[in-house]
Amino acid sequence: METIKYNVVGQSVLRLDGLEKVTGTIKYTGDYTAAGMLYARLVTSDQASAKILSIDSAEALKVPGVVKIYTAADVPKVLYSAHNWLMDMSDLEDEPLLTMDPKHDGDRVAIVVAETDEAAITAARRIRIDYEPRPAVIDIESALDESTPGIHSYGNVPFDTVKEFGSFDQVFSKAPHIIEDTVTTPAQHHAAIECHVCLASMEDGVLTLKTPCQITFQVQMMLSRITGLPMTQVRIIKTATGGSFGGKSQPVLEPLCGYLAYDLKKSVLMTMDRAQSIVSSRRRNSVRGRIRLAVSEEGKILGRDLDVVTDTGAYFSNGAAVSMAMLKKSVRLYKMESQRYRARAVITNTPVGGAARGYGSPQIHALTEINIENAARVLKLDPLDFRLANIVSGSDADPMGGPALGNVQIEACLRQGAARFGWKEKYFKAPGSGRYRTGVGMAAIVHGNGYFGGFPEFTAIQLTLMPDGTILVNSALHDLGCGTLTVASQIISEALGVVLEKVKVLEADTLRSPYDPAGTQACRVTFVCGEAARQGAEQLKEKILKRASELLDLPMVTLQLKDSIITDLSGLPLMDLPTLASKCHRSFGETLCVSFDYQASANPGSYGANFVEVEVDTWTGFVQVKQIVAAHDIGKAINPEFVRGQIYGGIQMNLGYALCEEIVLNEDGSVKNKSFSKYHVINAPSMPPVEVILIEAGEPGGPYGAKSIGESSSVATAPAVINAINHALGTRLSVLPATPERIIEALSDY
Repeated sequence: METIKYNVVGQSVLRLDGLEKVTGTIKYTGDYTAAGMLYARLVTSDQASAKILSIDSAEALKVPGVVKIYTAADVPKVLYSAHNWLMDMSDLEDEPLLTMDPKHDGDRVAIVVAETDEAAITAARRIRIDYEPRPAVIDIESALDESTPGIHSYGNVPFDTVKEFGSFDQVFSKAPHIIEDTVTTPAQHHAAIECHVCLASMEDGVLTLKTPCQITFQVQMMLSRITGLPMTQVRIIKTATGGSFGGKSQPVLEPLCGYLAYDLKKSVLMTMDRAQSIVSSRRRNSVRGRIRLAVSEEGKILGRDLDVVTDTGAYFSNGAAVSMAMLKKSVRLYKMESQRYRARAVITNTPVGGAARGYGSPQIHALTEINIENAARVLKLDPLDFRLANIVSGSDADPMGGPALGNVQIEACLRQGAARFGWKEKYFKAPGSGRYRTGVGMAAIVHGNGYFGGFPEFTAIQLTLMPDGTILVNSALHDLGCGTLTVASQIISEALGVVLEKVKVLEADTLRSPYDPAGTQACRVTFVCGEAARQGAEQLKEKILKRASELLDLPMVTLQLKDSIITDLSGLPLMDLPTLASKCHRSFGETLCVSFDYQASANPGSYGANFVEVEVDTWTGFVQVKQIVAAHDIGKAINPEFVRGQIYGGIQMNLGYALCEEIVLNEDGSVKNKSFSKYHVINAPSMPPVEVILIEAGEPGGPYGAKSIGESSSVATAPAVINAINHALGTRLSVLPATPERIIEALSDY
């Protein structure tokens, strides 16, 4: 890629909200107050499957300050899908606001509204519920069993499909080698610092919510349906987000909190505690996958047979969507003649599955990359060479008819990552035979850049030159804490020719933002919304230079806009932007502004590879990760430090997925680990040294060649860790997370 010198693109500028965050002055949703504000707390079921015979609120109502207690009889009898984000989406709607038939530990059964949060919490604890317990379906095998009673009227397997390409039977009949594995991935909590929270108010007939959500227009659509208010009377304001990782993608508290404010005509702040955030919001879908890989004598992948079952929890949620997302990612990394993919989504009496960082990528790549590594071992091939011989290139087509793969740089990721890691030397080194064994593993991955090819992929942006020379940008962007607004400002500053500090990008507010139903999901923000910002800024720049040309009586081609000053081509200052704005007001009676609608026309792959070295204690089963090298094909780093930060954070989350993070159930379906004292994440002292390699080869269609990194960074580490453990021990461990108990058990089998 040709190196181009930019002013702010490619620079690690400081976050625009950084000072507010480090000084604690930024306002999160829970920091807002309102006159007469009430507080709401959920009462959730402690049964995985039951019928509620009665709810006794007598003692709760005695708590001073309690205003009202809601049960299922007090809220609209609507069923909804928190996955549906377009008006015409029709995923199964089966989730009530509150229920008398709880279907999982943490299901919502009542809400206490009080004058203080303390009163709401106290009263919630005093509510007594009489349950009639029912047998709970808590695992995939039980859900698949046709003799198991259905949790819902539609049964326990609401989604079952088969997709394939090529001559599957012929390919497998001629294959000399078929390598089979069964891989299981866990239900994972998002573990954002900020628990779910929402503030709603009703004033002058307008229902207004402040929420750290990811899709404001989806929340607006849902509350319009629940309350009967037109969408113009439902306003959703995106507030600062204290972490999401997909957990705040689907509306959880917003439908409830919004209805409370609508019903009471008061401001209501609703908050979850950590235990409720674990069991009553959303979690990453757990998956069981059976893989058969057909390989030739020469090490060429001929075909693959995937049977993937997704546990979507007690409500259907995104069961079909995440199943199909895994399919799309399974066919864009390796070349093969045929693949058959069977996908089923099952209902269980467990916390509800939903969007999580990577959206199917961590699951499907754990399945396929563990199998790829095992195939290389069976065939006595170097796993690196095996992958290099079978990876796709930019000239390959998506075999399922999806969008073009784009400027594929997986080979560069593999080669540069392996060289930096010292793969050849480490892989062929004996792991040792003592208590401590050392091993190395790797994994390759691909993720997407938006919805093009699957759903309508569009957005809009409005840019206005203000009288003081600043640029006001009205957008539907959602910054989840990763620096989205700063990156958008960098793109606009670069394209327009104004200083960064003069650009003000607003977050989503459905009252004024241009309509964008997709919000922040599917890794679309930089590639799609960033390109909209770039093109919109270039249009405003053309308007500015055109008016300057007329006012200065100079040809437009002799002018440029640099550092917020209009100059000639030699750099001689001719007019600043405040002067231009004033003259346009007086001479032309206009404000210089642009409203730009953008449709994406591509959805390339973001590729990556991780290389991991581990040391395993064979006495205790504990794993120490010694080193990680992460190479990522990111097109162009708009802000390199932000990109590295995303990769570090993605590795931390995926490392937990590999080694310790799992929502664990008791035999009755209740959740064992509802707090961070029992649900273990990787903390700072446990993080290994991480070396990041950025492959910047440019991606057509992305702003300055950029493409996504936020989700793809959280995928490759887990399978690479499992592969390293198996390399160290000679095992074939395939159940995540690889806890000490599972490692000791795996050792006993070999």
